[in-house]
Amino acid sequence: MIPRIWKALLAAGSLRFWAQIGAGMALTLVFVAYGAVIWKGPWPATAAPLQLELLGQGQLGAALMVLVALVCITGMKLGISGGKDGFKADVERDEEPTPTVITTTTTEVKGPPG
Repeated sequence: MIPRIWKALLAAGSLRFWAQIGAGMALTLVFVAYGAVIWKGPWPATAAPLQLELLGQGQLGAALMVLVALVCITGMKLGISGGKDGFKADVERDEEPTPTVITTTTTEVKGPPG
C-alpha cells in the first residue's frame, strides 16, 4: 500500500514540490510553537532557562528547515561533513545548460507569371 501512495504522490508532483510543501508545513508548526511558548507565559523565573532553550532549539530547527527548502527550490547540492578537524558545508548549484535556439527560414522568389 505504501509504495502505491508514494507512486501516486510522485505522479501528482515532483519530489522537489513535495519537499517544498513539507518544509512549509514544518516551518508553520515551528512558528506556532514559538507563539505557544511565548503566549503561555508569564513564565516563572525558575523556568526562564527552559523557555530560552526551547526558543533556541526551535530557531535552529527553523534555520535548518529554511536551508532544506532553499536547497529544494533552487536545485542546489549541499554537502555537510564534520569530524575532529571541524565542520564543513559546501553548497553547489546545478547549472542547467543554456538552451540553444535554432531558427531556420526558407525563402523562395518567383517571377511574374508568363
